[in-house]
Amino acid sequence: EETLQIEGAFNYAQEALDHPSEGIRIAASRVFERLAAVSSIMGDRAGQALPYLVEAAGHPLAGVREASLRAIDKITSIPTDIQPRIASFLKSKDKHVRAAAAIVLGKMANLPTPVVHDLIALLGDPAKEVREAVAKSLKNINSSEAKFYFYLYTGDFERASRVENAPAYATEALHHLNDDMRASAAQV
Repeated sequence: EETLQIEGAFNYAQEALDHPSEGIRIAASRVFERLAAVSSIMGDRAGQALPYLVEAAGHPLAGVREASLRAIDKITSIPTDIQPRIASFLKSKDKHVRAAAAIVLGKMANLPTPVVHDLIALLGDPAKEVREAVAKSLKNINSSEAKFYFYLYTGDFERASRVENAPAYATEALHHLNDDMRASAAQV
């Protein structure tokens, strides 16, 4: 029942984000942050709000985007059943939504290999904030491949070379990453 109340509040706030009045849109953005603060004490149920927050990260108003990111940051318990929906946001045309999705996925330490690969592919994203969000996420994911690419991105070639299967990951990186990342992989 509490999850439904949170979902309802987020739905109303989401509708208000498109209101013609800027004051109402800003107030709605603050609702997202307050709901997340309340949600953070609700455990797993709070995570149900994350898809709404990730979508709000792509809102045209900077205040809405910032509030949604602050709210995402406050939620620590993330249910695994929302992972596919969050992963789908990695393909968004909006850089803010891609970055927010990467942040949330980084909080879910155990991800399926295809999702890890989707994150790794975003290390070549044209938007710096997406690349940085992905790198932070890879650091938190329980996967040798994620760790390898995190070390590669941060320039820690010594640690990257010590990751299990590093030669295979380096070879793979040479084939599908951007020029900067390929040059880094060649150093491993």
